[in-house]
Amino acid sequence: MVLNIFAQYGGGFLDFRFVLEMWRSAGLFDVVLPFILIFAVIFAILEKSKVLGQNKAVHAIVSLALAFFAISNPWLNGFFAILFSNAAIGFAILLVVILFLGFFITDNQQTWWVWVGGIFAVAIFFWVLSRSLQESGMIVDVYGWLYSNPFLGSLIVYGIPVILMIIAVIFAPAWTEPKGISIKGIKG
Repeated sequence: MVLNIFAQYGGGFLDFRFVLEMWRSAGLFDVVLPFILIFAVIFAILEKSKVLGQNKAVHAIVSLALAFFAISNPWLNGFFAILFSNAAIGFAILLVVILFLGFFITDNQQTWWVWVGGIFAVAIFFWVLSRSLQESGMIVDVYGWLYSNPFLGSLIVYGIPVILMIIAVIFAPAWTEPKGISIKGIKG
């Protein structure tokens, strides 16, 4: 009997591709994994921000409800599948960049390279987002929305980078004067 089943499927029980295909047909990649990821991200945001208080049960229920809503919408489900696959590529690229930065920096250069890595991470984020919008066919809708709302489009395109630059200047590490040189010591 066991040999008959083994012969019928051609040894498919031992084939990893067959197992992945079974998981795909069962909805593991389309439903279960996006649900878990959305639940975890929303739960982490609620826990960190404390918007709804400090009750973990409330955070879990809200995260559970939002994750169910997200996977029940077929449009969002397809977009999340594209977004998560592109995010995996982006994380892989970012991991390689961080590893290379770790090889070449010294302790006194660490703050400089942290900023370079952060800027690269932001660039990867926008690359993943634009690639996901392009693959899902939503890029036309985004451009149409920005064209029909010029004020909001301009605010997003120009205002957010300006605000980010202001925040970067405010929270950037303070520049220190080199030892032995002081502007106060120069008399004119």
